[in-house]
Amino acid sequence: MTNEVEKKEPETGSVSSGHGNDGRDKLFIFVDGEKFFPPTDKMSARDIIAQATELDPNQHYLVYVHGHEQTSYQGQPEHIISLAKAMKFLVIFEGAMTVSDMQRAMIGTAYFVDGLVELGFEVACLPGQPDFVHFNYEVPVGCFAGEKVRLGFQVPADFPATTPSGPHTSPCLRPSDQPGEHPNGGRHTAQAKPFADALGGNWQYWSRPCNEWNNTSRTVAAYMAFIAKLWATQ
Repeated sequence: MTNEVEKKEPETGSVSSGHGNDGRDKLFIFVDGEKFFPPTDKMSARDIIAQATELDPNQHYLVYVHGHEQTSYQGQPEHIISLAKAMKFLVIFEGAMTVSDMQRAMIGTAYFVDGLVELGFEVACLPGQPDFVHFNYEVPVGCFAGEKVRLGFQVPADFPATTPSGPHTSPCLRPSDQPGEHPNGGRHTAQAKPFADALGGNWQYWSRPCNEWNNTSRTVAAYMAFIAKLWATQ
């Protein structure tokens, strides 16, 4: 899949931003899976990031997720977005490497694991297979938002030059071994055997290369933003 899709403006409509019915009718949106009550029904992409998160809008951009499509506001921080109730947005990192990025081990599993820990994940490796890492993950967005899964990755020895070819997931929330492309096809059980053998349970491998990797900051945070996009388009 690619990160860029045909632009599609959010649908506009009359949405009350008042506090009627004890706030149940108040306008809200989701930013990185968290509910946010905007002060107005028209906001710039920059202001949504600045007000809904603690992230630096100079190092992040906004993506509107609608169905299986996305509208990216990369390079358009002042674009005014007409907001409607329950719209979903992701905030994607695009800044330069941080000091911690530069100081950590700069290659392979050590870099990948250290970046995951910095993002708040508790990471483990498969016994005797240190390049196979796994951790608990709560799906942030999409039709499986809120589901708690286990993610696994086989980390290339030259990461971040090369990314994992896709995530391994457990349990299987979609059928395995189906023909076609994302989101319905490209999930396989055979390639997930190392995780299933070591950890038990049902595992599947998603063949989802990060084709736009060289256009990102090539950090662990950037790769996990790509993983969030995969969930957003389920």
